[in-house]
Amino acid sequence: MSKPRIAGVDSLRGLMLLLMVVTHLAYDLTLFGWFPAEIYFSSFIQALIALGAGIFILISGAMARFSRSNIRRGVRYLLAGLAVTAVTLIFPQNGVVWFGILHLLGISALLYAVSERFLLRIPPQTRMAFCLLALFGSAALTALPVTFPGAWLLGFTHGAPAMADFFPVLPWLFVYLLGTIAGERLQAGLYPDWFGRWDTPGLRFVSQYALPIYLLHQPVMLGLLLLIRVMII
Repeated sequence: MSKPRIAGVDSLRGLMLLLMVVTHLAYDLTLFGWFPAEIYFSSFIQALIALGAGIFILISGAMARFSRSNIRRGVRYLLAGLAVTAVTLIFPQNGVVWFGILHLLGISALLYAVSERFLLRIPPQTRMAFCLLALFGSAALTALPVTFPGAWLLGFTHGAPAMADFFPVLPWLFVYLLGTIAGERLQAGLYPDWFGRWDTPGLRFVSQYALPIYLLHQPVMLGLLLLIRVMII
């Protein structure tokens, strides 16, 4: 049975998805030569993009605590991720998405589903400390030149194929698990009053239809940009 949704979670998730759409639009504009590449690919902008993605993954982890079935949720994300891979294989101009954020969310939801009972036996403070250590530790570990079949799925990018929208299991899984801990606090009502009242209809709509919006926004934006380019040439 699903748990009651919290308005602030939906609003924040919707906001982060809209910001993700904006960053993808900036990327598309950069590919078309209509936005300065030196700005988009600057360390500052890339750090902001990674931070936004991290917050989105964290929220997804929190929402796992409100899901009827994280198995179904994980399978749905994985199928959507595979669809993205298939489309980018057919149209590889912007790079092939072999393991993007949808693949990560699918794997993370499935792993959480099968380990939830075990994890909940561990005090949340202990889990949080472990996840933080593992997050930074795995980020350092994956920088090593380790190579074995499928190593890139874990985050060892040495010798990995070129790809777009890459979110490996390490270290991002631990961001998701930190989100599940945050979700437990939300379930217990441990959040500010303003967060519970933060109900923005537009953002709530975006949050409730996050998956189709994520799947469709790039084809729609690229189609419009191609149309604009044809019209101005």
